[in-house]
Amino acid sequence: MVIGTLSFATKRGRLRQTCGVLLVAGLWGIASPSQAGCPATQAPEGSGTSTDPYLIQTVNNLYWMSEVGDGFGSGQLSDASTSAVYLKQTQDIDAASINECPDPWNSPQLKGIYDGDGHRISNLTAYKNGNALGLFGTLLIASDAGIKNLVLENFTVGDEDARDVGGIVSSVAYATGASDPSERALSFSRLKLISSTLKTTDFSGKIGGIISYLGPPPTGSGISVEVTLEELAVVDTTMETTSSGTPAVGGLVGNVQGLQDFTLKNAYVDASLIANSSGNATRTGGLIGWLDGDATDPNVPSGDVEKSYAVLRDGVGSNTRPSSIALFGSFSTSDSDMDLTFQHLYLESADEDVGDTSGLTYASTRVSAADLLDDATFSGFDFTASGPWRINSAVNDGAPYLSWEFPDPEVTVDTSPVPPGAGISVTPSDNPITVVLGQTQSLDITVNPGYALQIDPASTCAGSLTGSTYQTEALTEDCTVKINAFNHGDAFVDGSVEVEDAAPNSGDGNNDGVDDADQVEVASVLLDSDSGSAVYATVESLGGRPLVEVSTSSIDTDNFASLPGLPEGSEAVLGMLEFKALQVANGGTETFKVTVHSDAALEGVLKWNRVADQWDSIGTVSGQSVTFYITDGGPYDRHGSADGEILDPIVPLTSVSTSGGASGTASGDALAVPTTSRSLLALMAALMLGLVFLQRAARHQQQRL
Repeated sequence: MVIGTLSFATKRGRLRQTCGVLLVAGLWGIASPSQAGCPATQAPEGSGTSTDPYLIQTVNNLYWMSEVGDGFGSGQLSDASTSAVYLKQTQDIDAASINECPDPWNSPQLKGIYDGDGHRISNLTAYKNGNALGLFGTLLIASDAGIKNLVLENFTVGDEDARDVGGIVSSVAYATGASDPSERALSFSRLKLISSTLKTTDFSGKIGGIISYLGPPPTGSGISVEVTLEELAVVDTTMETTSSGTPAVGGLVGNVQGLQDFTLKNAYVDASLIANSSGNATRTGGLIGWLDGDATDPNVPSGDVEKSYAVLRDGVGSNTRPSSIALFGSFSTSDSDMDLTFQHLYLESADEDVGDTSGLTYASTRVSAADLLDDATFSGFDFTASGPWRINSAVNDGAPYLSWEFPDPEVTVDTSPVPPGAGISVTPSDNPITVVLGQTQSLDITVNPGYALQIDPASTCAGSLTGSTYQTEALTEDCTVKINAFNHGDAFVDGSVEVEDAAPNSGDGNNDGVDDADQVEVASVLLDSDSGSAVYATVESLGGRPLVEVSTSSIDTDNFASLPGLPEGSEAVLGMLEFKALQVANGGTETFKVTVHSDAALEGVLKWNRVADQWDSIGTVSGQSVTFYITDGGPYDRHGSADGEILDPIVPLTSVSTSGGASGTASGDALAVPTTSRSLLALMAALMLGLVFLQRAARHQQQRL
């Protein structure tokens, strides 16, 4: 029963949940539905030093960062008594469960360096910490600081009234401890924001795909800082301001102010920038929204901006993009006072009339969508093997990308399932094999005679096996080819590989150009026949599943003893064909094809329905073949459980004649019991009707006489 209520608020003072205090069987508990999926915080391994960084290995470690990153200069990640905190991510992290917490992602402050180590964080919604909102809120610069080697995917804003909204970092500030050095460095490198949405409604809100605000050290502090942004990408992301005030939106940086040593190079943006057309829409730039001097010191940005491009997409929503945009939105100090060098910069936009609103004099090139696909367009970009840029039609819609984004994939060959006697050999023998991005890889695989190859369904390298060669599809990411081999003699209950070799088409029962003995998913066997002639049947797993325990039996054997009788009028002159399919996805559905090599027409197949306890006619007949599908654990799987194996006995039905297409002795325990075929029954019924008609006609004639 509910005997009271408990209300609590987050650190930011927002009421998140009202809970009932329950008394159940004398036990007290708190009902909190929103916490059901919330991960518990867990302190990471490591001590946070450069040689022993905190290891962010789980979503629990990640959420710990949010909890200890609060408090300007006082949180565990921004403690004023430390020079820098070091963190290193060890695997990809899905942060969606943090969104279920009553106190979700708090845009933690960081004083130090976060190394994503090539991993990604996905599905995170961030809430503001003061005016700051981002994966990190405020980045405190004490000595060296920065974020590197990280992909942030599907990142969204929880507080749209936040002032400084950045994908990776909201803004920077400077530690002023007595022991902090005067010369400092800030670096953002190898970062990518993808498939995300950044938005602010604040009157003077600023948005940057990487960082919202980059400002100078305090005037008179004696601090100098070298700021470097390189090898950055913002892709498939929407950035939107709705205020009619003075917002700024930049594909990479919202606002750069008064930095004396600033470098931005080898970066690109492919995003939608949306600004309120009635506001100060000029502060909207594909790379930087607003270049500004220090409000208290007439410093202006100095440094280099080079080898970068932006693709500006049409925005969506009630607000519209400004009619004139450029790589840089606006500059509040005249050209004569600035010391920035601009070179090798390119802009592509869906707008036909794109104007430069910045007031800057800088060299940039307007390019078309077609120009983006040609590396010759981008003068100054280094597309060499050791350079940062790549271009490949297989990725990034054919536009230039950074080499670290899509490295050449590696193919790992896993032969662990192969039995020792198979004597498997794979060429090339390198493992893993590095493949040029967008290219295919061929593997030549050999096994000892009597073994058949199969590419395990667990393989992640899509492709096809032809004979002993596996050819992958074009590769854009690391993958694994998992190989198995089966002793084909094990596929038959009686081990009669020699019988299979004598199947029609010289041992190629399914006539696909490959001997059945060389395919684990194909088997040809002799059926029992009451005519005394040998009749072959070929069974195929069209999904490539290995077939084992292939056997035939007569209708009067023990295999039928536990099953109900066949439907009245059904004729099973060929007995029963039984096989087991392995490596089926649990509960999955597989398609099979059975071909009966006989001059007697195939009329269909009967399948025992274990649920209805009856025989059903199933499948689609085409000539001498019938195609049907069985679901693992379904009514036609004799196993009766979704265990990754399908046990599939069937009864082929043919017309009276069973003259076979090969010689030999039928396998099985006994000949089938002859019964009357459905065709013969139909003929007899027609004759009976004819006799009745003639008798009636004769009687009618006699009556007339």
